[in-house]
Amino acid sequence: MATLQAIKYSRGKLLVLDQLRLPHEHHYDEVSTAEEAFDCIRSMRVRGAPAIAIVAALAHAVELHNGSCAAKSPEDTIAYIESRLDFLKESRPTAVDLSNAISLLKLAARAAKLEGLAHPEAKHAILNSYIEAAENILAKDLENNTSIGSFGAVWLQQQYHATPDRPISVLTHCNTGSLATSGHGTALGIIRTLHSRGLLKHAYCTETRPYNQGSRLTSFELVFEGIPSTLVTDSMAAALFALHREGMNIGAVIVGADRVVRNGDTANKIGTYALAVLARHHGVKFVVAAPTTSIDLETETGAGIEIEERKPEELTQISGAVVNADGSIDTSKTARVAIADQRIGVWNPAFDVTPHTLIDAIVTERGTVVKGANGKFDFSHVLPESALCAQASPDSPQQRPLIDDNAITHDPSDAPAYRVPLLTLHRDLVNVPSISGSEGDAALLLKQILTSLNYTVQLQSLPSSFPTLSQPRYNTMVANYGTDVPNLEGDHVSYLYGPGSILVAHGEDEGLMVGELEAAVEGYKRLIKHALKV
Repeated sequence: MATLQAIKYSRGKLLVLDQLRLPHEHHYDEVSTAEEAFDCIRSMRVRGAPAIAIVAALAHAVELHNGSCAAKSPEDTIAYIESRLDFLKESRPTAVDLSNAISLLKLAARAAKLEGLAHPEAKHAILNSYIEAAENILAKDLENNTSIGSFGAVWLQQQYHATPDRPISVLTHCNTGSLATSGHGTALGIIRTLHSRGLLKHAYCTETRPYNQGSRLTSFELVFEGIPSTLVTDSMAAALFALHREGMNIGAVIVGADRVVRNGDTANKIGTYALAVLARHHGVKFVVAAPTTSIDLETETGAGIEIEERKPEELTQISGAVVNADGSIDTSKTARVAIADQRIGVWNPAFDVTPHTLIDAIVTERGTVVKGANGKFDFSHVLPESALCAQASPDSPQQRPLIDDNAITHDPSDAPAYRVPLLTLHRDLVNVPSISGSEGDAALLLKQILTSLNYTVQLQSLPSSFPTLSQPRYNTMVANYGTDVPNLEGDHVSYLYGPGSILVAHGEDEGLMVGELEAAVEGYKRLIKHALKV
C-alpha cells in the first residue's frame, strides 16, 4: 500500500484497519453502526484519540446515510442523533477528542437550516448537516497533523540548533502516527517531519506495555517509512538516556495526548509520566504533540481526568502470530498465551497523568505553547477562549458563579424552527466583570471564541444612530435595533442561527450584529454551552 491508512471512508461506507492484527496482517473491518464502532473502539481495534473521534463520527454518519433514523420530526431526528452520540461517548471516556467531536456534531445537527421545510425535507437537512460535519472532522485532522509536525520540528531544531550535519535523536511512546489519526500523526508526525528535513538521526520507540502499541504499531510505521529506528522496552529508557544521550544526541521525548487540561497536565498512555520524570533527570526535552481538540479547558488540573481501567487479561495474556520452528512467522495462525499466573491480582490503568511541571512544550496545529516565566502554560494564542478565562483573577473575592444556573432559560416555542431555542438571559442572576481594553475588544474576543468552536461569525460596526451603551454591566449581547433601543433595564434575548453561523439578538428587521459586549470568563462559555445544549 502506498500510505498507511487506519480509516478508509466514502459516503455510506467506513472501513477501519484492525490494529490488533498488525504488523503481520492487514485486515479492514466494515463499520456501519454505532454499536460496531463502540466495539471497535472499546476492543482497541482502532485507537489513538483523533482516530477514535473520527471513527465514532463517521460510523454514525454511515448509519444515518443508510437509513437508520426512523424519526418523523426534526425534534425526534435530533434526539435520535444525540442519543447515538451519547452512547458512543462511553466507548473511551478519557480521550477528550471524542467528547469534543460529539459536542461539535450535536451542534451541527441543531444548526441545520429548516425554515420553510416540512417532513421529510427537514429531517434530510438535519442528517446532511451532521454527515457533512463528520466528514469535515476527517478532512481537518490530516491538515492539523501536518501543521503539528511542522511546528514541532521547527521548535526542536531551534532548541538544539539541529542541522543535517548535526541531527537529533528522539524517543517516542505508544503509537501516534497514521494508525492513530487520519494520517501523518501527531508525535510521530513530528518525527516524520524531522526525518524529511534531514534533521533526525535516530528514533527510539518503547514497546508500550501492556498493549504493545509501540512494538506492534509504531515500529511497523517507522520501518514502513524507512526511518532509522530502534525498539526498546519501557524499562530501558533510563539506561538509554544515561548511556547514549550524548553519543546519539538524544534531544527529546515526544508523546501524544488523550487529554491536556487547562494547566497543561496531560493524560496519555500509561508509562508517559515515568518517561517525563526520566527526561527531566537527564536533561532531555519532554514534548507533547496534541491538536487543540485534545485540549480541555473545562478541567483545571489532571486531578479531574477520569482514568479508564482495563481488564486484567491485557497484562496476563498476549496474542500474536505463530512463530514456526525455523523462525519463520505464520501469519495465518494466531495464538494467545498466558505470560503470568492467572490468579494474580492486576491493576491496569490505560493512562497516567504527566504534571505540567515536567512538560517543556505542547505542540498544536496552531503553534507551540511553552511555559511562561511563571511556570504556567498559556494557551491564549492557540485557543482564544483561554485568554478570556485569564481575564478573571483567581484572587477575586466573588463567591458565586459568574452565571447562575438559573440565569439562562430556553423557550423553544418562541423561536423559529431553524433556530436553536430562544435564550433569555436574566440579568439579575448574572455577575459579569468588565473586560478592560478599548471599545470593541470584547466583541472581538467573543468572535475568536466562537470561531474556535467552528462558527462563522460576522461583526458589523454600530451605526452612528445607535446610542452609546451606558449600562454595560448586564449588556451581554445587543442587536441592531436602529433607533429602537432595547430595554437595557430588563431581560434581553439572543438567538443562535445555523448552520455553522452565529448571529446574536433579534430586531424587528432582523438586521443582526454583534454589538459592544461586556461578558466574562466562564460566563461566555456557560452561555454558549447552554445555547448549544452540549
